[in-house]
Amino acid sequence: MKGDRQFNFPRRQHRQVVSGTGPRRMQVVFSEDMLAAVDTKNDPSTAWARVLVRKANGKLKLTCRRVFVVNRFMNISVDAGTYGKVEYIDGEWQPYAADCAGESVSEGSEYCSEDV
Repeated sequence: MKGDRQFNFPRRQHRQVVSGTGPRRMQVVFSEDMLAAVDTKNDPSTAWARVLVRKANGKLKLTCRRVFVVNRFMNISVDAGTYGKVEYIDGEWQPYAADCAGESVSEGSEYCSEDV
């Protein structure tokens, strides 16, 4: 029919990525090593991190939501699996705190069905 329209809906993404809208600071667990920046202004390093949320009982839960973190510190790196805090500055998530390297949070301890 001439008047019928066919709409193509976008496919559901398997991984939800948090944008700059919403909270300006979040707790995260780094999914991969975040190296120190080569140059603060021109060559920062990047890494993905999964978002932690507080449950009703006060405990933290690792979610499937991820943020892309930009590290502009030339002398700070963060290992995968490390607990940290990020804030949204000038259009990018940047770290402002991180635990010491080691087993602060076990990333693989909670299965995320959206990661498949």
